[in-house]
Amino acid sequence: FDTVRHNKLRTALTILSLVIGVASVIAVMAIGIMGRRAVMDDVAALGGSLYWIEPDRSENRWERNEKRRQYLRDYHLEGIHDLVRETSWLTPLGRSEGTVGFRNTEENVQLYGVGPEYEQIWSPKLLAGRFLEEEDQQTKRQVIVLGNHVAAGLFSDLHGAVGTIVRVGRLHLQVVGVLNERGISSTGDGSDDRTVYFPYDLYSMINEWDGLGPHVPEVTMRVRDNTRLAESITRVQFFLDRVLPGSDSLLPFTVETDQARIETESKVLGIITT
Repeated sequence: FDTVRHNKLRTALTILSLVIGVASVIAVMAIGIMGRRAVMDDVAALGGSLYWIEPDRSENRWERNEKRRQYLRDYHLEGIHDLVRETSWLTPLGRSEGTVGFRNTEENVQLYGVGPEYEQIWSPKLLAGRFLEEEDQQTKRQVIVLGNHVAAGLFSDLHGAVGTIVRVGRLHLQVVGVLNERGISSTGDGSDDRTVYFPYDLYSMINEWDGLGPHVPEVTMRVRDNTRLAESITRVQFFLDRVLPGSDSLLPFTVETDQARIETESKVLGIITT
């Protein structure tokens, strides 16, 4: 006690540092727990109903066969869609960096070329207007949906953005919708408030394919009834096996589900927050 009495300032600073340290640990743990809960809510919202086609990169096959690499083409996509039309929604997805311009203003954005069933798969929330529709694709309409921050950077009135014409590359597209602000999501297809969406056919026209020719980089599907998920996956994998057969008993494409993603997210978050 004599030491404490003679070193009051040092004692006070030591106690203060202990209090701050303990409070910091508690705060970090609380933030981690809340973050984990938010992430798991997002992951659970997927519902185990998503599945997608991706290249088979097993055993470095992707790198070894670069010159012989196979790609999904538009006609493959039509065949797959015919197989799963009754059981699933389907959208191609092409994405790249670009700009959207209105008058003298330009915004850097993520360009997403998608199909009309993207809305059924990911359920984007609209602030104004509508999302892309089947008729847009069938009639080759030159239309676009703006992410919230993109619209805010180009227009003072977000609702007034609907109906205007914006520039994307050499295209002049009519704005048919503006999305609600969505913030940061731990799950999804990588889109955010700076993403714009327009028909995949238009995206394919303006994208630079590096001499590979137009192809479909990604395909995402969502089963309408989870009890038919296995059936739908089997149909797609059978199609890929017949139309795009691999070599050395390896298929160039595989069908994956979001169940693996959910399990991985759970394990990683469990480690981080424990």
